[in-house]
Amino acid sequence: MLDFESFLQYVKENIKDYLPSEFADANVELQVVEKNNGKLLHGLTILVSDNPVSPNIYLDQYYKYYVEQGMDIDVVMERVAQVEREQMTPPKEISDVIHKLRDKDFVESHVIVAVVNAEKNAAMLKKVPHRMVEDLAVIYKLYLGSAKNSISTITVRNDFLKRWGITPDELHEHAMKNSNKLMPARVRDMESILRAGFGDLESLDLDPLGGINTMYVITNAQKVDGAASIIYSDALERTAEMVGTDLYILPSSIHETIAISADCCGTPEELAEMVKEINTYQVDQEEQLSDHVYKYDAQTKTLSLADVSVEDLKISRVSENKMSYEAESTEPVRPRHHR
Repeated sequence: MLDFESFLQYVKENIKDYLPSEFADANVELQVVEKNNGKLLHGLTILVSDNPVSPNIYLDQYYKYYVEQGMDIDVVMERVAQVEREQMTPPKEISDVIHKLRDKDFVESHVIVAVVNAEKNAAMLKKVPHRMVEDLAVIYKLYLGSAKNSISTITVRNDFLKRWGITPDELHEHAMKNSNKLMPARVRDMESILRAGFGDLESLDLDPLGGINTMYVITNAQKVDGAASIIYSDALERTAEMVGTDLYILPSSIHETIAISADCCGTPEELAEMVKEINTYQVDQEEQLSDHVYKYDAQTKTLSLADVSVEDLKISRVSENKMSYEAESTEPVRPRHHR
């Protein structure tokens, strides 16, 4: 059985044997990609001369198939090749990415916001424009389009702003407006979500927070980077009106948050312990947002940390360079495909 490094090299050296003749002269590369929260993934990129866009095929999961499930190496190679074949002719909106990156009008109408954990992404934040919201960083992505139940984005880097002639404040203003249009917020009560998935709920133990009818899931229409909807939309205001109280916000992941009444379900510290435990055992490292709980004040319409203060977290050291123009990266740009 191959170890991980040998597996990566084997895929790189042999993948063209599983691809059509159009790939005979393709350039096959391996690269380590730092994802959200510092998680490292190992990507395979197959560059064909007449196609400027190529997806990163992350091989980490395929190695698990090979080692943990005992999948034959030929079957693994066929699966990797199938992904490449399916992506060799991307949708037009994605294949035009190079042109779009030079089009200021497109940028201004397609930049959106996302939120990440500031401390865990401190290195990345030195390279991208961002704003701080408590222990979270609001970053910006260029929305390229969707295909096969996924969306494709590129994270905006500091050097992009000079290229586009856009100020950080203008970028933020456009992103907030576009996010509401391109990634509209969705609020659903937990009971209806569970009934849609399980039908009869009588046999399920569903009372960890005082009743599922007090819980609301906040995300966006695509359910990708949906936690940012608490920043750019009126979802919290609408939910507080439905509940009739202030809210505690539990960060399920970068894709969604859970809102509960601030009057019903324990102290912020107790809720934060639950969030931390769920992050540790149930949420993938790359998708974790925060171990902390937030409070939404319905009267002032403000969001703040509930179980700890920003000063205690010493997040200020990250925000010193926020919205900087300084370019620190010249790596090639490739769209990220989120499934």
